[in-house]
Amino acid sequence: MATMRKKTYRGRFCFVLCAVLAAGCGSDSAGAGSDAGMLTNDGSGGAGAPVVGDAGIASLACTALSRPTAVLDSVNAWSLHVSGDDLVFVDRDGGEMDLLTRTASIRKVGKDGSGDTVLYVAPKGKRVVTLNTDATQVYFLLSEVLLGGSSKAFLYSVPKAGGPPTRISAATAKGYDSERSQLFAVNGGALYVASSEGKQRIYRVAVADGVEVIVAERDGTISTSLQLFKDEVWFTGSQGIDGIFKVPAGAAMTPPMRVGTLTCGTFRVVATETAILCGDPLGIRALTLSGENPRKILDLIDDKQVSANNPSLADGANYYAVPVASQKIGRPLRRQAISGGAFTVVACDRRAIRDFTVGPSELFWIETRNDGVADKTSIFKLPK
Repeated sequence: MATMRKKTYRGRFCFVLCAVLAAGCGSDSAGAGSDAGMLTNDGSGGAGAPVVGDAGIASLACTALSRPTAVLDSVNAWSLHVSGDDLVFVDRDGGEMDLLTRTASIRKVGKDGSGDTVLYVAPKGKRVVTLNTDATQVYFLLSEVLLGGSSKAFLYSVPKAGGPPTRISAATAKGYDSERSQLFAVNGGALYVASSEGKQRIYRVAVADGVEVIVAERDGTISTSLQLFKDEVWFTGSQGIDGIFKVPAGAAMTPPMRVGTLTCGTFRVVATETAILCGDPLGIRALTLSGENPRKILDLIDDKQVSANNPSLADGANYYAVPVASQKIGRPLRRQAISGGAFTVVACDRRAIRDFTVGPSELFWIETRNDGVADKTSIFKLPK
């Protein structure tokens, strides 16, 4: 989702190993502590060497860690973005009741949980799909029911300070797929949208007049792993030719270039200054910028289940390994250097996380947990 999180999972580099067995991290309602609570595992030692993750973490005292705190509790949040001092997101339980679902709303809240404000409420017959932000505006895709009963999504904006919405899509625009479109980047007066209309396409849309250009198209599927990195759009694709692809962001109808011969499958690919990071069912791999020489930098298998992880965007020389977990089974959140080597556990018992994003000094994410009663979704934060 795209002005994406600019930083990756840093944590505190406090080299504390705790010998106490920990059954869990306790409640997330406790206040965040200091950097003295980080847990570091140097695995087999040596920079660049693979490290083993979940085996042994159960023996580290999670109670020594800083605990994530809830910015907003019990909110059906989606498409979370950091914008200055605020968090902006789609509330899927907001809006009006339309048949059996809500139309959704756009909300803004301070990083400290104050100033919770509804910026936009979708009326009946329309639905907020996803959003992105810059310093002053919130841009969003709004699904609308057209004549004949079909639906398409169109681009709109609303001031972050509040005010009426403005349609960005030109009057002649045909719209985007309402279910599979992504507004994944905002940059230099342009919005970047991925959508499916027979073929998979990446669009560049001018904010000023709504003029759209097809940057690239291909058969098959463009995954959710879309990133605007410098002056290129990176993504993974499946069906047809699977793999990692990139295309110049300023291009027009340019065939995407395949990078290397590997594929990240359904997991996330992240381009950084020094390497390509690829999510893996068994951990995380690093590739050269040409997509070659893959090596596993985070190896995560325990005796319970495969622990798949996705890398965050780069935060300087580091990234965060975001666990792919269920609502009921927790996994650690880790920070590691992009070059590999030791990892640091920054939080334990994280459940189903999405929209992990990083501000200048804090981490933010949406997480759904189920401790035996019902699913509960909240927005969490943690000091870096």
